[in-house]
Amino acid sequence: MEGELEMEYKRMRRPLLFMMAILMSMVLIFGCTNNAEGEPEQDTTLIVDEAKTITVGSDYEKIIVQAPGAVLEDGTVDEIIIEPSVGEGEVTLTNIQSNRLDVNSAESKVTIKGSAVTVDGSVKNIAIEGDGTELEVKGTVGVLVVTGKSNIAVTSKVNEAQFRDESQDSTISIEGEGVVKLIKTKANIVTKGKGQIEEVITSEKDNMSGEITPDKTTVQCNPFEKAPK
Repeated sequence: MEGELEMEYKRMRRPLLFMMAILMSMVLIFGCTNNAEGEPEQDTTLIVDEAKTITVGSDYEKIIVQAPGAVLEDGTVDEIIIEPSVGEGEVTLTNIQSNRLDVNSAESKVTIKGSAVTVDGSVKNIAIEGDGTELEVKGTVGVLVVTGKSNIAVTSKVNEAQFRDESQDSTISIEGEGVVKLIKTKANIVTKGKGQIEEVITSEKDNMSGEITPDKTTVQCNPFEKAPK
């Protein structure tokens, strides 16, 4: 009797194993199919190839700007790349938080309003408008014009920084090998850090205060005009 049961078990074992293998294969196949046919993954890269205003939100990890006149507003994005195709045009960032602004067009102008941005690469012109901007410069900036109370951190090079009347009580921190070659100011600004300021042209000597002593200071009624010869 036991021998008959053993023979019956062996006879049934192979078909059962075969059916289990088929069922497992179907689960794997249809499981993958269902995943593939589900909701598509959201593309986290946005390409801006025309002049328009975009509300960024929190949906993107990277934004690539290819056209002048683009305006990015109200959102958080890890990286913003400005392509050479922007040329001498302008890109505006309003209320944007970004860990990296990479400007591949040295001729472009970037206007920043109420944002927190870290700049990499070389930028010819940056304009800060309105209060509340946090700007960190890790690349090279040609001319930085500040027309609102802002906090600026420099760890590389700024050729010229202009602090207009509206930038009263702004702070500029220069650390490490950071250097600002020229500051022109009619506003009171506070310096921090151990970096270098090569020259200051100011309407009043008391406009500059803080931790960094400029290599050279010139008092001039209008710092933004060329000094008379």
